[in-house]
Amino acid sequence: MSAVHSIYGNFSAITSSERDAIDWCQEMGLLKSKNCDLCNRECGVYLTPNREAEFLRCHFLSDKLITKALVHISDCQDFQLQKLSGLFSTM
Repeated sequence: MSAVHSIYGNFSAITSSERDAIDWCQEMGLLKSKNCDLCNRECGVYLTPNREAEFLRCHFLSDKLITKALVHISDCQDFQLQKLSGLFSTM
């Protein structure tokens, strides 16, 4: 949970859809946290459908800079939705 708070704090320009995606990833158990290699503070790490960890961002980066990690949130969400729709179509 603290990782989500640090992400919200770092992304002052975060959109509501991005915030929803972060919340969704946390609910699905996709949101993990680790210490940033550069500043040793807790940062968010997202696990992609391939279970590859993507470092979200360093605390030193500016609030305006959003890394490709947010793309992985969308990819992860799409991946889960495709799996769910596949389950329903086979019923």
